[in-house]
Amino acid sequence: MYQLSQNHPQKRAFITGAASGLGRAFANALAKDGWTIGLADINTSELELAAAEVEQNGGKPVCFTLDVSNREQYQSVAKDFLSYAGGIDLLFNNAGVGDGSVFEEYSLENYEWMVGINQMGVLYGSWFFVPAMKKQGSGHILNTASAAAISCAPTMAAYNMTKAAVVAISETLYGELMDHNIQVSCIQPTYFKTNVI
Repeated sequence: MYQLSQNHPQKRAFITGAASGLGRAFANALAKDGWTIGLADINTSELELAAAEVEQNGGKPVCFTLDVSNREQYQSVAKDFLSYAGGIDLLFNNAGVGDGSVFEEYSLENYEWMVGINQMGVLYGSWFFVPAMKKQGSGHILNTASAAAISCAPTMAAYNMTKAAVVAISETLYGELMDHNIQVSCIQPTYFKTNVI
């Protein structure tokens, strides 16, 4: 976290999926460096607990109930965070769900649900925050993909394709935004303890 804080002394972060797992852990790590952190999640009760932890660790939390697949809601939340913080230094597109079944047995509604969260959530976050980063001439986007983006195990078609899409958009944005002093990173973890089944 030290390098992020050095690069972005105003220390303003927005994290989706912040109420649990990797998002919550990352928020607490930033908190120890005194970041102002927009904590966004659909789980309001856990979000309040995460905010208490962030504050206890020295951060400045501001909570947003957010379904990342809801474009209008995300647009409103992004506007509110930018107004509150005066800009954004780190966007962590982390919210995600995991599920699976044999390809043709997994309903089209389930495919659409997963695309909405895992793929469109990353798109919406980037879409609504990149203009602010360009205007200020700095920023860092961190996207959570998965090793599933390249390993593509059977019965995981929906998850695999959405995580591959996260890698694709990350690589595209990396090339487009480097001249604007905006960095883009993409992580592809395997297994760690979260509430995603």
